[in-house]
Amino acid sequence: MKTQTILSGLAAVILLLIPVSAAPPTVISFGCIANNGCTGGSLEAYNSSAMTAGNIISVAGFYAGGDGGSGNFVVLGQQPAVCNVYTSTASNTSGSPGTTTIIFTGSPSYPTGLTVGELVSGLGVPGFDVRVQPGSEIAGITMSGSPQHISAISLTLPLTGTATGTPNINLTITGSNGGTLITDSYSASPVFANCYQKTNYHGDPHEWGAYGDATPDGTIGHDDTIALQNWLGAYGNAVNVNSTLPSGTPPANFGPWNATIPANYLVTSPLFCPPNATIRGDENLTNNNSNGQNFNPRVNFIASSATLTPFSGYTFPSANPVTSSSFYGSQAVFGTYAYCRLSGIGVSGNGFVAKTTGNTNATTTINNLGSTFNVHIGNAVVGSVLNDIPPGTVVVAVNSSCLSACTITVSQPTNLSSSTETIYFYGPDAVDVLDNRLTVDGFSLLANGRYDLFCGFQKGPNIDGISVKDTSFQDALLDDFYAPGACSNVRLIGNIVAGAGTNDPYTDGGGIGIYFASDEMNLSGGVIEESKAAGVYLAKAFSVSMTGMDI
Repeated sequence: MKTQTILSGLAAVILLLIPVSAAPPTVISFGCIANNGCTGGSLEAYNSSAMTAGNIISVAGFYAGGDGGSGNFVVLGQQPAVCNVYTSTASNTSGSPGTTTIIFTGSPSYPTGLTVGELVSGLGVPGFDVRVQPGSEIAGITMSGSPQHISAISLTLPLTGTATGTPNINLTITGSNGGTLITDSYSASPVFANCYQKTNYHGDPHEWGAYGDATPDGTIGHDDTIALQNWLGAYGNAVNVNSTLPSGTPPANFGPWNATIPANYLVTSPLFCPPNATIRGDENLTNNNSNGQNFNPRVNFIASSATLTPFSGYTFPSANPVTSSSFYGSQAVFGTYAYCRLSGIGVSGNGFVAKTTGNTNATTTINNLGSTFNVHIGNAVVGSVLNDIPPGTVVVAVNSSCLSACTITVSQPTNLSSSTETIYFYGPDAVDVLDNRLTVDGFSLLANGRYDLFCGFQKGPNIDGISVKDTSFQDALLDDFYAPGACSNVRLIGNIVAGAGTNDPYTDGGGIGIYFASDEMNLSGGVIEESKAAGVYLAKAFSVSMTGMDI
């Protein structure tokens, strides 16, 4: 009995030393994220009761189970305590182009309940060109003062625009971001929508609701532009899924952008590769065809055909396109910021070109055009009379259905007071280089643009350090690689440059494989073939090395 008593006492001590494990979080399953009535229930449409913070939500897909948008989410809590929405007054927020900081003045009040990952949009107040890039999210939250309040947020993408100083911004914060941070439809004052944060983000566009079902020519498919913009602005797995960390804690990682599901993504306005981002697809030379020849990557970003939903917008405006009377412009499927890397993906323009006649008059209006059918905002405008329509002139306003006696507004005044001439309109480039140190590699494909890669705008920033390796340039309407301005320290290694100008139906177009008018280019180990004009054209270039090329 004594022994038994001692053992019982020892057992009691042992039991006291063993920690009591917390009950595992409840797991709740849904069929999809989108509010579309899917089988198994939609997370966004949920409107039954307040979720318990810390519970895990398992979702089988974005629109339907198995479509690539599945994942697990943790319940952060309810609005307005987390994921709160916010709309600023004209004087309450400010920011400077080129920075990622938004400052709150507290007039009339500071925002509350914000969470890292919320989607942010905004424009400068009238007269000030500062813009929040599409897809921008809250990357960090600054608390200060006594009592503590939100005095600033940082964004995943830098502000753009031409304004100086720190002008005021009309700002909107949405509460969710459509992919890694989701709010549902619950509403019961004083708490409102439940907020869910993804815990196993992989970095694929399907996790943001992209379909990726376009035809290679961009004539059929869902418009994936918004989903891709949100994907490109994503900050990845957040670290504040742990309830011991405040909602303002920035995520530990940037991205990723791993487009692992084979797809053709249709876009209707320019996309932008964030600074330091690597946009990656699963491409190699044996992916598609049994004979080992692969002409199209498994992951492609394709400009919509001019006959479908129009592709419109600007990659690079040298001034505010809304308020400026004159600006240099360009348009591309992708604009790339500093240290962007495109690896193993395809980027394709829509191959659009139209030819008509019209009258210029030393203004930003071109009259008496034979047709502007399928011409859209941002399309490049080129004239047949030398030195009349300046380089970088793009469409600002147009009737895309006009078939005779049409008028358009362009971004720069023409030079001649009276000229009747042939006018050409061109669709987007594949890639426009907006900042230094772009890398394209991994058997990528750049195709079907006005230019497949445009580096060195005549009225743009000085670009330095471009590296393109093991990439195919295919069938640009004008030139495959075009560098008319400051685009120095360029390496083009092991590339195939083919078909420049061959798809332009007008014999008076371009058609140069590589056009280079800057300094310091290394061209080696590649092939340049089937260009309508010269394979390589060096226009006042210097310090150029060419070795092992088949031209």
